[in-house]
Amino acid sequence: MGAAGPPPASTSHREEENEDDRAEEQRGGDDHAGHLGLAAAAALLVPARTGRRDRPILPGRRFDGERPGKLDAHAGRLARSLVDTHAPVNSLKGAGSNVAGSTPADRRRAQNVRVPMRLLDRAQSRIPQPWRTVVDSLVTISLAIVFVLAFEAEVAKPYRIPSPSMEPTLHCARPVAYCQGRFSDRVIANRLAYRFGDPERGQIVVFRAPAKAERCGRGDAGSTFVKRIVGLPGEVISERNGVVSVDGDRLDEPYVDPSLRGNETGRWPRVASGNYFVLGDNRTHSCDSRMWGTVPRSDLVGPVVVTYWPPSRLSFR
Repeated sequence: MGAAGPPPASTSHREEENEDDRAEEQRGGDDHAGHLGLAAAAALLVPARTGRRDRPILPGRRFDGERPGKLDAHAGRLARSLVDTHAPVNSLKGAGSNVAGSTPADRRRAQNVRVPMRLLDRAQSRIPQPWRTVVDSLVTISLAIVFVLAFEAEVAKPYRIPSPSMEPTLHCARPVAYCQGRFSDRVIANRLAYRFGDPERGQIVVFRAPAKAERCGRGDAGSTFVKRIVGLPGEVISERNGVVSVDGDRLDEPYVDPSLRGNETGRWPRVASGNYFVLGDNRTHSCDSRMWGTVPRSDLVGPVVVTYWPPSRLSFR
């Protein structure tokens, strides 16, 4: 009987493919087993909290009243961290630029972000859950307070109108004499406005009263006043029977109530450079530049931009 010939080429090729598949499955199984081994090792690292001695336990077992769910959580986190640390490099292939750390620069940027977050998470994880909520709330409230105080000190500051000098534009509360409001108006002044622009005629402005304002009342010097800018640097302000003129030209003042205009007559020195002449809208009950002179620009806090209280008086300027 003649010797058998070589196997067909197609059969040999299929056998080689089957061997390659078995080898690939073996490698995948080894990797999976390695990961499971790391997870099991992580679980074994969790000690039982007993009065006798520390001994390793597996997730889910109960020793001396220890809650298995808590141990499972600890073991699961440790196992995931070990598996992630020993993840095969091949798992990152094909991710391209979306993989953090694909270049040295990316790895440095990712590390700079991860380290502070890990430290913060680690610090918070040491606080029991009820207290963690309290701490988070306190931190949020503290940051909000700091923001409000900084905003008030540097950008916008609220003021209450205490006197009738700006009636009827800004109300003060009765029973103070000549006040027309049930509640005092509250306004906000823009503290940044005069850092980027010049004061303008007609603006209602908050400022620090000069030393001569002491003649208006005890303690008024250096206090905060609210008036309207009428005269600019270099101008001459005069008044005749309650009508104000600038450099001889009558000033149109629709904001002045005719019954509160008064009948004063006078002429004041030219407004010095960097100074402003201010008057109250209630000319009959206002202590202003007619009494104590002009206001330096350095003492101007800012223009009033909004009346926010009471709600019925809400207005923007």
